[in-house]
Amino acid sequence: MYLLQSGIEATANLDKMPVKNIITLGLIALIAIPLIAVCVVFIIKKLNIKKIGPVQMMEEQKKENDQHNKAISCLHYMDEEINEIDSDLRTECHQIVLEFTPHMNVVLRDITSDEVMRGNLVSNMKVILSGSVIRNHFTRELMPERYAKYRARIIGQIEDFYRNIFANIGPASMLPWEEVRGIFVAILDEWINRIKAAVSVACEEKVEVYERYKLRFKPDNPWFAVAEECRSRNSCYINILSA
Repeated sequence: MYLLQSGIEATANLDKMPVKNIITLGLIALIAIPLIAVCVVFIIKKLNIKKIGPVQMMEEQKKENDQHNKAISCLHYMDEEINEIDSDLRTECHQIVLEFTPHMNVVLRDITSDEVMRGNLVSNMKVILSGSVIRNHFTRELMPERYAKYRARIIGQIEDFYRNIFANIGPASMLPWEEVRGIFVAILDEWINRIKAAVSVACEEKVEVYERYKLRFKPDNPWFAVAEECRSRNSCYINILSA
């Protein structure tokens, strides 16, 4: 009853207060409340108080966010370096195809003395080898379990284009496929060996990248295990390709 009466009296007094005074009190409250909050935060930081519930939660959340952002940043830059290595590898593999052009031109003289025909054969070989660079993931195709099938597929493509040309030209200008197969296979194997060497170098560069970024994560961080697995896999590729 007393509280009700006090509330009624306070309301009555407020009603009697001039509007100007009410506005002044409101402005004072608007200024005072933020200042008090700033002072409280300043005192907490000054005294290094970190175990007050909300403050501790904010600090822990900030620390967790910082660690997450750091991890994401590391992964971003790591992926950028890996993608750059892959891009450089594709460029080098295409360059190997171009460098093979004079070599193929010389070797294929044993098949035909016709320069136009020989140029046609070289061009078809370049198309097949360049297509292999574009379509294939070499660290997968060059592994023992897939290599024989990969190599046979390319030989089949070479045979198809050669037989098509032979069907149109005839034995007067070209030898039959059975007599020239070994020449094309030798060219292909030499090209694959150079591709293997280039892929092995790229894997070595990736191992260095994964090793470097792995050290930026704590051992209990899941990204540490990811970087280590990628490093180990590329080391395995190097051993297989160098065998």
